[in-house]
Amino acid sequence: MNKLYVNGCSFSCGGGLDINSVKELYKEKGVDIQNHLEFSWPEILSKKLNIELINDSVQGGSINRLIRTTYEHLLKTKFSKDFYYILELPPVWRDEIYSTKLKRFVNITHGNLKNPEFDRTEEVNGYSKSDFLKIHENTIKWFESFVDYDVEKRKTLLDLMGLVSTLKHKEINFLFLENDEYFRIELLKNGLQFKCLLMDKSFNNSFSTIKDEVGFFDNHMGVKGNIEAADKIYSYLIKMVYL
Repeated sequence: MNKLYVNGCSFSCGGGLDINSVKELYKEKGVDIQNHLEFSWPEILSKKLNIELINDSVQGGSINRLIRTTYEHLLKTKFSKDFYYILELPPVWRDEIYSTKLKRFVNITHGNLKNPEFDRTEEVNGYSKSDFLKIHENTIKWFESFVDYDVEKRKTLLDLMGLVSTLKHKEINFLFLENDEYFRIELLKNGLQFKCLLMDKSFNNSFSTIKDEVGFFDNHMGVKGNIEAADKIYSYLIKMVYL
């Protein structure tokens, strides 16, 4: 393993640690967060492994976005075996749509559908909140007219099967971090063997949270939680002799 590729959602890019109020609370405890990404478990893990990191995770990201951007990275690197892929499967339901008005992909979550004025998804990914307000009405119509939870989950599974098959066919090492056992069970049921870090709870709920550490109501991993996650994955990689 020469390089590390990580993809996922806010739980894999220091989500919550970018909030100014949270930074202030940590500073009171002697932890100065200038760049929240430096406190995320992928950054910590790459330093422990002493290898280059590419982290394509974004806040509000979906499994569909993960599949698309992972394929794009595979194509860009010509399926290089230099990379070890760690894919944190975001919660369902989420999606991404391409906006012809904004000329870009937009992450869609229950948060920005229901509360676009207060949701932070656009802002934390470097866009103006006003952008989403321009397309919110049409997005709601699309969601209400064309999105069925069970159908979308099944479609996502089929797309994920394609990604797993590609990674296995190209003999590229990868690890799933699951937040919904449905995908692991269905993939295995259909004969696709792969490596998945199993824990008593979902990956996102297995480590110390911001709320646990500084009392701010946010269930993302805290500074300590990200260290715990990095240590857990590191130990798994060592145990499985992938280094």
